[in-house]
Amino acid sequence: MTADLANPFRDPKAEEKLRNHPKTKGYMDDPEFRMKFYLLQQDPKNLMSLMNDQKIVDAVGALLGVDLTAMGGGGAGEWVWIRLEQC
Repeated sequence: MTADLANPFRDPKAEEKLRNHPKTKGYMDDPEFRMKFYLLQQDPKNLMSLMNDQKIVDAVGALLGVDLTAMGGGGAGEWVWIRLEQC
């Protein structure tokens, strides 16, 4: 498993990807989102507690290259949690 899939927030280009993605391009300008972003870089186990934040869901989707909102329900968060726990 690659490092960026294990924790997509640790990808050296994660911030750049979010700034260039149409759905997340302004998120890094939000101090609250930026704090959560850095928290997730340090410890991806914080993800489940933040999956109620739509910006975090959007960011995970943008970093993984999938639209998690299209998955609906809690499935998206559960899938991401399982993938991160496997690392």
